[in-house]
Amino acid sequence: MDIAICLDCTSSIASSFCQVRDRISSIIEPIKQDKNDIRLALIEFRSRDDSWVTIIHPFTHSASTFQNWLNNTQAEGGSQDGTRAISKKETNTFCLYPFMAIF
Repeated sequence: MDIAICLDCTSSIASSFCQVRDRISSIIEPIKQDKNDIRLALIEFRSRDDSWVTIIHPFTHSASTFQNWLNNTQAEGGSQDGTRAISKKETNTFCLYPFMAIF
């Protein structure tokens, strides 16, 4: 099974960013114990100036590698009030809205 986590790393979620990372870690923790064929990937996205920056960490079988990627993410770029992604909607093919999903 392949699991890709897309993480909003814009500063607009800075106040919740640590909680989101902790929640992802808690979801991934049981996978570290599982020896099934599971691969993890991390996709970070943020805005810089007038464009989106995406950092793609490719699929890995190592939960520890994934955790290191996650631990090194930081919330930066974008706007503090969350309006940047919305204001650029009409100029992008698609628009990513900041959100937090808790399972």
